[in-house]
Amino acid sequence: MKFLHFPLTLFVCCFIIGIIIEHHFHLPTQLPTYVIISGILLFAFATICSKLTKSITCFQYIPLLCALFLGITCQKLQNKSNHKEHYTHFEKVYSTYSHIQISIKEKIKSNGYTDNYIVFIHSINGKKANGKILLKIKKEGQNLNLQSGKAVLINGKIDVISKAKNPFQFDYGTYLKNKNIFGQIKTSKSKLLITKKITKNSWYYAHLFREKIITKLNQKGLNDESLPIATALLLGQRHDINPDIVKEYQNAGATHILAVSGLHVGFIMLFFGFLLKQIPNQFGIAKLLILLAILSGFAIVTGLSPSILRATIMFSFIAIADYLKRPTNIYHTLLLSAFFILLFDSNSLYDVGFQLSYCAVFFIVWMQPLFKSIYTSKNKIITNLIDSFGVTLAAQIGTLPVTLYYFHQFPGLFLITNLVVIPLVSVIMFVGILTIILAVLGILPELLVWLLKVLIEFLNQFVAWIAHFKQFVFTDISFSIGLLLASYLFIFTFILFCKNKKIHTFIYCVIALISLQSIYIYQKYEQENGTELILFNDYKNTIISLKKGTEITLYSPNKINYLNWNIHNYMTQHSYKIQARPFVNFIYHNQSKIMVIDSSSVYLKNVNPDVLLLVQSPKINLERVIEETRPKQVLADYSNYTAVIQKWKKTCTKLKIPFHATNEIGFYRKP
Repeated sequence: MKFLHFPLTLFVCCFIIGIIIEHHFHLPTQLPTYVIISGILLFAFATICSKLTKSITCFQYIPLLCALFLGITCQKLQNKSNHKEHYTHFEKVYSTYSHIQISIKEKIKSNGYTDNYIVFIHSINGKKANGKILLKIKKEGQNLNLQSGKAVLINGKIDVISKAKNPFQFDYGTYLKNKNIFGQIKTSKSKLLITKKITKNSWYYAHLFREKIITKLNQKGLNDESLPIATALLLGQRHDINPDIVKEYQNAGATHILAVSGLHVGFIMLFFGFLLKQIPNQFGIAKLLILLAILSGFAIVTGLSPSILRATIMFSFIAIADYLKRPTNIYHTLLLSAFFILLFDSNSLYDVGFQLSYCAVFFIVWMQPLFKSIYTSKNKIITNLIDSFGVTLAAQIGTLPVTLYYFHQFPGLFLITNLVVIPLVSVIMFVGILTIILAVLGILPELLVWLLKVLIEFLNQFVAWIAHFKQFVFTDISFSIGLLLASYLFIFTFILFCKNKKIHTFIYCVIALISLQSIYIYQKYEQENGTELILFNDYKNTIISLKKGTEITLYSPNKINYLNWNIHNYMTQHSYKIQARPFVNFIYHNQSKIMVIDSSSVYLKNVNPDVLLLVQSPKINLERVIEETRPKQVLADYSNYTAVIQKWKKTCTKLKIPFHATNEIGFYRKP
């Protein structure tokens, strides 16, 4: 593993460690000053040590410490909520209605109830402000379809985006926080005042360009199924794709082609590189600048996602090295692209796309020579097939632990899918790029659009056919962070052993395998012998889970839908024997007594329960109930009315009894 000995590898690793430290521990806001002072002191200390010991060893660690401090500082500075004019510092901004001036950044995926946008805040009640929020506009009649850069006035209240309120659920609040979005506004069209003012930034011009291309393609005959796939492949816009089609791509193992990444940027570079070769070599610098401008423009048009940024930076370095006639080290290129992305957006480190992208590329680069050494052929067709097979397998191996950790799913037919899909996407990209160029020039022939439509329809049909074999789609796989880290340790050591068959690499591999097995056995033991009670946060419904060893009993007054997203992830993590039972008024768990009062408002006096659970908005005088039953804690789930919950909360605060409302705090767990 020679790349581990690269100075740049250690520098970038220390930089990433600094980002992680600041992300989790939130060091003082005066940190940049401390960093400069610390750097000066460290340099002075290293100078003194080098003179006393006549060694330069101390200087070797200064860049690593600087990288660590740089990572901490970048994360601190890029947390927009630390800025004085950020909307989170405005008094009562989360509790009262305000006049807020915003501009649209971009439209994101909508749902059945709202159209969703990421927007910039410019002022609140006439005072200058900044920051990004999520804008959710209720769907009422015709959609607004606000364009990027459009200035809008809102009379609304910023709400905190809540974190996950059920166990093992996707934490949308943390996801948006990592994108510097700390609030949302839910509003309707009647509360919006759309002005004529437009902020003409890069997002605005990128939006105009995309809309022009989409309009041309639509006019020339691309239908509702082909157009969203075309815009995803060529323009990086995935929010209009039918969820059923996305599910088919997931089941077939082809979701990665819908996210613009290195595959797409590579085609852009090859296509325009071929065209620019026709220009004489004496204009080499002009050719390089044109190619870099095209790559940068494509990145902006497609939304500047981590995968597209990584690919654009990497291919830009390759283009520069080609112009300078110098060999490139792909590991250095990969490290530099990661460093520059994190330098300007350190939160990208926590983006799933960033993690998948770099894992895939690294393992392709690292494992491809290994596959080539196993079998070679003089036949170019066979060689290309082997290379395609190797690239697909390496990418899948590299991303498998991350995929299982986040999505709990594995497509078993991914090799067959990608052997057909990748060459097909190559053709689609070629036709698509030509289509875009001709559309911009205003000479787009219908025959070319028809060809693009046929190719995309064939792609969709093939993916749907592969996804039809559901027995090869392995879902609901439980995978923890411990298994994630242990899996990568084993994969690394195993590949290292395959490349360098020596006794010490074999020992590393065995130790990694034992570690993986030990973590799995320990977690299995914990799951099979643990007990816990969970009160889920489910809208207008009550669901209680009682786990004892390998059995889970679910209590609910309504029929339980096991695909309910509020409980499904929990069931995935505990895939044991599950049974549903009728709802009861008393539940006993580990010598604790839980008494339930439902809409009947009937309860027993003098029972002294450990927990009093209120469901379905019972008409009771809670102060009297507490006096008669003397519980140690009061719970209220989301089956109760919000106003009633707030009333109960005040009563419990007055009586100094712990109160837990799942619609505010999230699920309740009792070990």
